[in-house]
Amino acid sequence: MRLEIVAEKITDCLEKQGLIEPDQSEVYVYGMTLLISSAATLFATLLIGLTFHMLNDVLVFLLFFIPVRIFSGGYHSSSYLRCFLTFMLILGSFLAIQRIIPESAALPSIVITSLISMVLIFNFAPVSHPNAPIREKDWIRFEQLSRIICIIEISSISLIVICASENIVMNKLLISACMGMLYASTLVFVGWIQIYVRREVNKNDKGTSDS
Repeated sequence: MRLEIVAEKITDCLEKQGLIEPDQSEVYVYGMTLLISSAATLFATLLIGLTFHMLNDVLVFLLFFIPVRIFSGGYHSSSYLRCFLTFMLILGSFLAIQRIIPESAALPSIVITSLISMVLIFNFAPVSHPNAPIREKDWIRFEQLSRIICIIEISSISLIVICASENIVMNKLLISACMGMLYASTLVFVGWIQIYVRREVNKNDKGTSDS
């Protein structure tokens, strides 16, 4: 059953009980759909973390992924199901990479992923997407917040590296943090590529029609 249908049924029940006004039903359906989708994704994420005994890694990944994702924008799937599956793919690849990175590669991995994330965020964020548009009046604020969050996260990682570089467990968690930033910034870049390709296609179509 589609999430929208479930959200509509819940909204109908609330409306019949007089808890919401009929003219607010569309807003509640949208909010309920988003709530259900977010709750399902969070539940699945935590369950996977527990199943593979990597809950701490998953929590740190989310802690560094979500803030960048919120203010940097980027690629968004065309449906809630695709969004869920895309994030599960991201999570699965992160856990696989986390497990295979050797201890000797921890510090280089932290440095490289941090630098890549900074380059992508400072050059391409924020990226507006039709499924999650950024209003024009919010553009400068989102750009500034994206960069501030990036600097704060990288500074936090750098400080911990300096203070606890010999701690194997801490290094693993720092890799999780860097991977969270990297995946979020990669989605920004993918979203930017989508916009660029779309513009080029529109230019070519316009040029063809004019000729």
